[in-house]
Amino acid sequence: MNQKSNGSYTPGSRDINLLEYIQVIKKRLILIILLAVAFGGLAYYYNNLNYSPLYQTSTRVIITSTDVSMKTLMVMMKDPTVMDQVAADLGIDRSPQALSSQVTVEQLDESQVVSLSVTDSDPELAAAIANATAANFKVQARSLLAFEAVQLLTEAQPNYGPINPISNRTVYMAAAAGFALGIGLAFFMDTLDNAIRKEEEIETYLGIPVIGKIPDGRKKKVLKQPRKKVTPIKGGETIDIAKKAVDSGR
Repeated sequence: MNQKSNGSYTPGSRDINLLEYIQVIKKRLILIILLAVAFGGLAYYYNNLNYSPLYQTSTRVIITSTDVSMKTLMVMMKDPTVMDQVAADLGIDRSPQALSSQVTVEQLDESQVVSLSVTDSDPELAAAIANATAANFKVQARSLLAFEAVQLLTEAQPNYGPINPISNRTVYMAAAAGFALGIGLAFFMDTLDNAIRKEEEIETYLGIPVIGKIPDGRKKKVLKQPRKKVTPIKGGETIDIAKKAVDSGR
């Protein structure tokens, strides 16, 4: 900002009005945009670098049983005996505990329908684990508990929509931060500019009025004057047709 006191002027510290603020921003607009794009791009890269989509699907099983037996059977669905057989059937190298952590079992509205959901980074594998778990649970319930009242209601299908979609909030925030930094840097660079651009600044700095100025020849637009048409006649006399037309029109 400009500091004026006792007629003194310090180059590089000018009074800035609203118009000058806009001019400073326009002058450094490319820098501001580049910083915003750079910050946003880095945030987008970081988001995608650490992003791992997860997919979830579920199958449903009907269990005809009392409330006490229902809870026991629901716990059995995630038993290591069932999970170990699931890993063997699908040929995947995962421990029963790891598979069990991917499975969620819940009773729907206190009915006899039980939902078995599986979360995995592969939507097709998630569906395969859910179906294999339901099938092996039915076998183990019959084998270990002699329980026959298990019926597979719906088969799990691959769900290709991730349950944890990537958020662009970080990208927007980073781009806004880069934009703000660019504006701040633009004004900082402007304060380092000691050039005098206004007549008022010269008058304040030198203490004398400005009575004239020399135009910048590099920016001066030279207007091409139309060439006058001159018609020669006998005897060496020439007639300026343009001038004659003006005189005759008076």
